[in-house]
Amino acid sequence: MKWIVALAGFITLGLLGITYDGFARISGGSGAKTIENKLQISATSALRNADMGWASVKISGQMAYLSGIAPSKAERDKARDVILRGTWHGGVVLGGITAVRLNQVQIAVPEPPASPVIAVEQVAPSEVLPEPENVPETEDASDGKTIDDVDQCQLLFAGVLANNTIHFETSKAEITPDSFALLDSLAQMATRCSAFSLLVTGHTDWLGDPHFNNLLSAQRARAVRDYLIVKNVQETKITSRGVGSREPVCQENTRSCRKQNRRIEITVE
Repeated sequence: MKWIVALAGFITLGLLGITYDGFARISGGSGAKTIENKLQISATSALRNADMGWASVKISGQMAYLSGIAPSKAERDKARDVILRGTWHGGVVLGGITAVRLNQVQIAVPEPPASPVIAVEQVAPSEVLPEPENVPETEDASDGKTIDDVDQCQLLFAGVLANNTIHFETSKAEITPDSFALLDSLAQMATRCSAFSLLVTGHTDWLGDPHFNNLLSAQRARAVRDYLIVKNVQETKITSRGVGSREPVCQENTRSCRKQNRRIEITVE
């Protein structure tokens, strides 16, 4: 009797595997990776169509990881529902989104009325953070005077980002807290250079899937753009893009070289 039950279970698992793989091959699919890529495109498009520019989504298997700086908790929850409605919810067998993780989303909370600055409420517990690498404290970076020369603004941003790195969680678009002070300084510079538009460009190294690298670089650039907007940089003055590994600054196949290529650049236009 036991071997009959075991055989029935084995057959059931086999049928589930056939169903999953067969579904993946509909419309030219090629398995689980194809499903993941299709879900990534569908989820990203759903957020864009819902005008949720603050949100980024990364699909891993059948799990969606939402990140960004949400205007409110209600908007965060709405983004989760948009992702689920924008992709088929087929469950484990049919390969749809099974859940949306929200722990990478930060909530923008207004400061008290006396201050116009917006603070960021962290989802993760607070802790003592290391000092940033080299947050600019020069007169040019902190005197608050408006700069009306495009070349001077470009040199200011390029100089700061040449000596400092905006850090992200590995293979994610989540900015790590040790980079917040650097981003705050960049926001001050953007305010001083408010006469010009800014383009935030994300870059990756060449390791991994090129399609994923293109998507990740765009999401990281968008995360930096969203942070600066929360810090009162005018939304219409800043755009973002991702170029993956197509514009390296170092060609050697070494760890230090790849680290140089993983970067964020800001162009003053």
